[in-house]
Amino acid sequence: MEKAQSYHLVMDMKVKVQEGSMSMEIPVKLEGDFSQPDRMKAVISMTYLGFNIEMKMVQVGTRTWITDPSTNKWVMQEGDAEAAPADPQGIIGKDTDDLSNLTWVGIETVNGRATYRLRADTPIDEEAPDNKFTMDFWIDLETSRMVRASGSGVLPTDEESMFGGEGGTATMTLDMVLSDFDKPVTVEIPVEGTVAK
Repeated sequence: MEKAQSYHLVMDMKVKVQEGSMSMEIPVKLEGDFSQPDRMKAVISMTYLGFNIEMKMVQVGTRTWITDPSTNKWVMQEGDAEAAPADPQGIIGKDTDDLSNLTWVGIETVNGRATYRLRADTPIDEEAPDNKFTMDFWIDLETSRMVRASGSGVLPTDEESMFGGEGGTATMTLDMVLSDFDKPVTVEIPVEGTVAK
């Protein structure tokens, strides 16, 4: 699949967390812009325990800045901290070596563009490679770029997970649409402790 230098993405997710006999479903939306090789800015919104939560996010390399929902101030996280329940860059960056049980679904139109639709099993979390998601990918016939991805699967949770604790599971469904390929994207590094604009 051809990789773009930049793109806009909208990702809608539903996360059902199960711990013992307790379960809850959390809708999550991520919308933002990505610029190669490793910059992204986005807004994450979710409904959690009856509260509507919105956070802004900036990623540059291994550093991530997220706004505290209570203060709207930037907080920096270093390394592998999870800013979202699914990494859109990891999904978009899949190649055929990452896919198993690859099948042809057909020709479909996405946002007025002719695409071919493929279905495959693939891990979306590098730390849980055996927990594979069944994903559908829509590839633009003309540009060979992925314009949509949709799928579902189950991931284990632990104390570092965004949702749930040790020994639980998160059943996730997601649908992601990409657009505005190769348009200029500016990602500015925020100043930790300042209020996001």
